[in-house]
Amino acid sequence: MFSTSLMHRFDGNAQPLTEQTIRRFAPSAFAEQPAADRSERYAFIKTADIITGMPQHGFQVVRVAESRTRVEERRGFTKHMIVFRHADHMGQGALRVHQRLPEIVLINSHDGSSSYQLHAGILECICTNGLIVADQMFATVKVQHTGRILDSVIEGADHVMRSLPDLLGTAEVWSGLRLTQPMRLAFADAAADLRWDEHERPVTPAQLLTPHRRDDDRPDLWKTFNVVQENILRGGLKGQSPTTGRRSRTRAVNSVSENVRTNKALWRLAGEMARLIGVAAPAQPQGDIIDVEAEVIA
Repeated sequence: MFSTSLMHRFDGNAQPLTEQTIRRFAPSAFAEQPAADRSERYAFIKTADIITGMPQHGFQVVRVAESRTRVEERRGFTKHMIVFRHADHMGQGALRVHQRLPEIVLINSHDGSSSYQLHAGILECICTNGLIVADQMFATVKVQHTGRILDSVIEGADHVMRSLPDLLGTAEVWSGLRLTQPMRLAFADAAADLRWDEHERPVTPAQLLTPHRRDDDRPDLWKTFNVVQENILRGGLKGQSPTTGRRSRTRAVNSVSENVRTNKALWRLAGEMARLIGVAAPAQPQGDIIDVEAEVIA
């Protein structure tokens, strides 16, 4: 279960969040030590140090979310997501000038439920969708809570930052790929499988293609991807259970883990559509760290 977050509520936020706001919605980010049940092998990666250190690279916090738990001992230590944007892209002026803005997404926990992760991301300014790209295409860094970690954390942040220009380039290429209506429906149909079992879908592929604003009503791959992503993640679509016939609205994706999983899967799906059209997958950005993931140390 997940707490009230700022992942959707402040997607279009043009100013950085204050420390007070971050503490309110993601208190685990300011834990001074790991949960009491962590072993001596557990290396504590303090999220608060990253929050205070990223402004030295020009990045500030714009959105946050945190997992909820019923276990008293884990409160204040659970998985949390912190989204950073560069200071040059703050302010209403930046949102008016730029179609999309690069972001860095941090995921961490202090109870052993997650490794420390950095992901490259994009904010689509018109529909204020914040997405996380698939790690096999762009930079994702995962650092385990064990051993020497400081160098990996610093190098990982630099690696993700270096990937951001290539990321925006891919979005631009996808904006120029026109899809036929059957192709768009096929994309939405495959995307629906990422969210619901085939026989439990409450909505049709055509509903997932319904734009919420006039500028999104374009048949290119990038807009198709964004519209489908927004409809899946934000929910609110009128639907009907195919088994019970009961009418309801689709639920938003509020889980940190499910948000990341769905975003990455949709990005891979869009990349596969681009490949089928004849556009090669983007080159892997240069850097020494792509993934240093191992088993989470308890």
